[in-house]
Amino acid sequence: MTLLESWNATERHYDLGSCLHQKFEVNAQARPDAMAIIDDQRAYTYGELNRRANQIAHYLIEQGVQSNHLVGLCADRSCDFLVGILGIMKAGGAYVPMDPKYPDDRIEYMISNSEVSVLITQEHLLNKSDAVANGVHRVCLDRDWPVIQGYSAANPNLDISSRNRAYMIYTSGSTGLPKGAIIRHDGALNHIEAECEVLAFAGAFSFLQTAPSSSDISVWQFVGPVTRGGKVVVLDDVTHSEKLFRLVKENKIDVVELVPVALQLLMEFVRQLPPAERALPSLRWMMATGEAVSTELVNDWLALYPHIPVVNAYGPTEAADDVIQCAISAPLPPAQKTVPIGKPLANLKVYIVDELLRLVPAGVAGEICIGGIGVGEGYWRNPEKTAQSFVADPFTTGTGALMYRTGDLGRWLRDGSVEYLDRVDNQVKVRGFRIELGEVEAALSSLPGVRENVVIVRDDMPGGAALAAYVVPGHEPGTDPELDPQRLRGQLRESLPDFMVPAAITVMEALPLTPAGKIDRKSLPRPAVIQSGCGDYVAPRTDTESTLVDIWESLMPVQRVSVTDNFFELGGHSLLGVRIMSKVNQAFGTQLQVAALLSTQTIAKLALLIDASEEQAMGLVVPIAVSEHPPIFMIHPVGGDVLCYADLARALSDQFSVYGIRAKGLDGSCAPAQSMDEIARLYADSILQVQAQGPYQLLGQSLGGILAQAVAAQLERMGHRVENIVMLDTFSPQHLRAGGASTAEILSRALGVNSGALAPQSGASENNGNSEVYIESIYRLGVQAGVLPAEMAMDQFMALYRVAVQNHTIASHYDVEKLNANVHHFTAADNITGIRSGSSWGQQMPQLQSIDVPGGHETMMQGEHAKPLAEQILNRLQNHNNNKV
Repeated sequence: MTLLESWNATERHYDLGSCLHQKFEVNAQARPDAMAIIDDQRAYTYGELNRRANQIAHYLIEQGVQSNHLVGLCADRSCDFLVGILGIMKAGGAYVPMDPKYPDDRIEYMISNSEVSVLITQEHLLNKSDAVANGVHRVCLDRDWPVIQGYSAANPNLDISSRNRAYMIYTSGSTGLPKGAIIRHDGALNHIEAECEVLAFAGAFSFLQTAPSSSDISVWQFVGPVTRGGKVVVLDDVTHSEKLFRLVKENKIDVVELVPVALQLLMEFVRQLPPAERALPSLRWMMATGEAVSTELVNDWLALYPHIPVVNAYGPTEAADDVIQCAISAPLPPAQKTVPIGKPLANLKVYIVDELLRLVPAGVAGEICIGGIGVGEGYWRNPEKTAQSFVADPFTTGTGALMYRTGDLGRWLRDGSVEYLDRVDNQVKVRGFRIELGEVEAALSSLPGVRENVVIVRDDMPGGAALAAYVVPGHEPGTDPELDPQRLRGQLRESLPDFMVPAAITVMEALPLTPAGKIDRKSLPRPAVIQSGCGDYVAPRTDTESTLVDIWESLMPVQRVSVTDNFFELGGHSLLGVRIMSKVNQAFGTQLQVAALLSTQTIAKLALLIDASEEQAMGLVVPIAVSEHPPIFMIHPVGGDVLCYADLARALSDQFSVYGIRAKGLDGSCAPAQSMDEIARLYADSILQVQAQGPYQLLGQSLGGILAQAVAAQLERMGHRVENIVMLDTFSPQHLRAGGASTAEILSRALGVNSGALAPQSGASENNGNSEVYIESIYRLGVQAGVLPAEMAMDQFMALYRVAVQNHTIASHYDVEKLNANVHHFTAADNITGIRSGSSWGQQMPQLQSIDVPGGHETMMQGEHAKPLAEQILNRLQNHNNNKV
């Protein structure tokens, strides 16, 4: 046996005769009451998950789904996403994930190209597939569940081979069109079994699900644990480091898998914690994946957690995810430039070859090729590309074995590890996403006025590696000879996901060429540092603005930032926003999330938001998105603050000038309002200072909807006209009284956390006569669980407690008054309690009609749900105005 052969001696005898869902069914039978998956809204045991998946499967079978049929799956990452995966597999089909965050055009292409006849989705995502709905049966996991749950809960009795297709994932395509890579059950199961062997998981394990649904990593994260009787915990935002840290602690997570940027953000968060609060006792492995990891990043992690090894993983979608792994438990030499990607996993082969597919000696660079059971079928409906990338394995005896050509350059090291060097072709990974640069270039070429372009990755961009585009304008009649980079970026966002939109676009008279006439990528200039922003320069006027300018200039490609410059127009993106807000929080001692930057967008407005924490400076009114449009006033929910409205305010800012109304006493400098009369007078007076005459528009989420009614009644008593009141998932006062919420539950709602997160398990009791001791026990529990920031002082928490409890008491005893204003109610569709907020108003407002909107009690206003909610609100108000005319 040669040295190269010994490095590929990876044979293992796993049971690969079963399908992925069959492995899950064994665990569902053995442990029906064990927890299988948890997300922000719900949790399913193995029994419940199996029942729901079976009902979906029987429904799909009736719709004509058969062995190896492709079935689309376009749904939010959640418990129900896993229901969809398992249901499709149980019906004999292979699922095709379509990330709802992708542009509609890309999803429509996937539906058309995959030729799916059935698409599993959710009601709020139907617009993603409207253009290709003809001939596609769309099944909504939420809307259609009353029908689906009538089907059999028993495991379908089908003869499904482990050689059947399990899934098809679309990868970036060099022609401008993504291509679907098909993976079988046995290849996917081998990957899971091999991973578990390397990670020493003999039985069940808990995994934090972080990867986008359209990535191959998500298959291992969603399906891997349930094939072993383990638990999946879904994290909706991988950049939310505080939440990530808390979920790992609360759920005793064994393994976390992150792209390097997210890992860096997590470490930045951990360093802000006191050393005594950094422990992650359950975590056994930190997997770094998605793109090359640096020596510095590995060593930084091991400095924080020397007992938790870093696993550097490598593998393409076309070979069932990770193929090579390296576990690193000791710091690497600082001078070491690269981190080895490791050795082949079980039943997989790695070959490094030259242009003629001949093996090269150890130490010599060549193309990394993969053989073994994990190699997929090829690309869907793309025989030319399949023939190029999936070739007969020349190093394996027997018939039918395929070898996948990755297009990556690597070399063998002396110990049998593989070192990744570069890409052979034009494909790259940025921020954890694999991108075919040709696809971005094709999108640029389709834009009016662009004659030539090239796209590269630059490592010298603010915030780390990013895409940079270089364009040459055309001079065709009717086109703009002065191409505007910001306009081009906006046009690209209509057809490409955010991660594929270049961070910088440079307009050039001509692209540099090599003597051979090819584009000389090495000679492309670094995108010029902008001397100043997009408008007239406005210098900082306060200490807060001056500090913010220093932070922005240290991270943005701008030498002189004006306080009125727009973050996004300067080339900002979400990950750069996370970095900026991390520095902002360190500088000011705040706990602002990226949503604050998204809503303010300029230093001037962000400074106001930061200074608004002092009531003396800002009063109760917080300008969120001020413009010349008519005002709308967003009244705080139970916790007293209005930062929860940041995303919704931004979504409404095209039609409204948005103001928030905060609670009195939130900073602890004075007592909270003592009655609804006091609240109504204070808030009405504050509103009149901004808008002296009506008509007025009021909005409130949860308890804020009740307060909005009281304020409206006060304004009407003062002779003013309130035109509209918008209530977002607001329960009636009668419901609040009957609910009998505990102090811990009220505080949990105020903080937007799970209702059990602040409930003491023993010791202090709410009714033991010493409320101070009880509140202190909740405070300590919150800090220990990571629900409360460690920097939050006890007196700050007491101020929040007093405001929240007083608000709840006042609102729950409010007698609803008859109003002339129009009242509009919106109910969160994702409600884990099963009680609909709109239905709770039956006795007090029997004529009230409510509209269901996507999201949960808090998330209905956040992230991707903010824009659909804003559209629903505007439609409702517009229809009312039209009816009046």
